[in-house]
Amino acid sequence: MTELSFADGVARAMTEADWPAVQAGFMHSFLDHRAPAIWAWRYQLHLPGQSGWIAAISQANDGTLAAFVGASVHRCWIHGQELPLLLVRDHYSHPLWRGRVGAARQGPLVMAAKTFHAMADANAVALAVGIGLDRTTRLEHLLGLCSLYQNGSWWQLTLPAAHKPNYGHAVQVLATDFSEPIWNDFWAERRQGLKAALVRDQAFLAWRFADRQGRCYWRFALWSVLSAVPVGFVVLTPTDAGQAVLVDIMLPEQPQAVRDAWNPIVQWLQARGISQVRTFLGKACPAYAWLARWGFVPLEAPLPVQAVYRSYSALPEGIDLNQDYAFTLADSDLY
Repeated sequence: MTELSFADGVARAMTEADWPAVQAGFMHSFLDHRAPAIWAWRYQLHLPGQSGWIAAISQANDGTLAAFVGASVHRCWIHGQELPLLLVRDHYSHPLWRGRVGAARQGPLVMAAKTFHAMADANAVALAVGIGLDRTTRLEHLLGLCSLYQNGSWWQLTLPAAHKPNYGHAVQVLATDFSEPIWNDFWAERRQGLKAALVRDQAFLAWRFADRQGRCYWRFALWSVLSAVPVGFVVLTPTDAGQAVLVDIMLPEQPQAVRDAWNPIVQWLQARGISQVRTFLGKACPAYAWLARWGFVPLEAPLPVQAVYRSYSALPEGIDLNQDYAFTLADSDLY
């Protein structure tokens, strides 16, 4: 594709050979070291070629990296079909390029983003989603590079010190690592009730919620004697002392089964000293309707972040992503 130019450089598609410069640029930009294993997980470097990631860089005329925008490649369920989806992972500019005159609208980060989106469109990607810093995402929104997802909200549940068990036995809650192929059967059944969502098949669930450096997940499979496949799952991660975040959730379709599943999870959390649970859910998520019933209350965003999306020409007509996309924290790597 045609390269885009900015003052003193060009933006272009990233290649395998650019990874060392991208990783060094990250360290300079954030004064933080990201372990090689995390880079490999984040961009699915175990997959052949570039099937696991798409990225663009802006390169200064002297050969140094000026900006980077990258995403991992997945699939989404849109109106009865699976299409490519990108989870945006990183977008940064080197400190040497920040604050320059014109950098906000014509600088290396904007040019890298435009190149990235052109690549996604050329590769028949349907949409890109993610959660980014509020300041950056709002600027990109003003420049027409993304849309703000405004049909979701943050919630918080305060747990009492003790929880009196009050549930039946329609559902059994068991730990899982999502390694069993039966999760593909689960997704095949449950996707029918969604208009637009990230594909949650076995490969994605096992990859997304694998314990890794600095992260651990509490993964619960929901089983019923009336079903040969799981009827749902709940994934949480501990954060600060006494706090946890609900990262992803798909619930049984029967109300009594939902109650029988949630109550033992609450009891399990209390036994480990958890007093608060936070989450972000889109209204298109079936679980959204249960939050208030469980005692969750609306919460101001605990971090200066904003959920965003970008659609491309491969997206089928008649879909309103702001209304129809079932956004959860699994659509980012915030947690």
